[in-house]
Amino acid sequence: MSKKSKNLISRDKYKEIKRMDHTSMSEFYTKVWQEGFDNGVKAGNDNREAAVTPEDIREVIKDVKGIGEVKLKAIMEQIGTLYK
Repeated sequence: MSKKSKNLISRDKYKEIKRMDHTSMSEFYTKVWQEGFDNGVKAGNDNREAAVTPEDIREVIKDVKGIGEVKLKAIMEQIGTLYK
């Protein structure tokens, strides 16, 4: 790695990790994993607001030439099964 690369941990944290026993290392990695998992869940929840809803799909499909009310209803019923 180049000297300009960003260090993810400080030198002190690196030395602390080197001195860890099996139990401490396991607890450390469990904590790191949990923080990553929690960040992933949070990011997923934040993106939910931007998710496409069935009503958004309906609004776009209804403007397609050749799609009438009957066909639109059939399409929306199938799309509805994806959101259950």
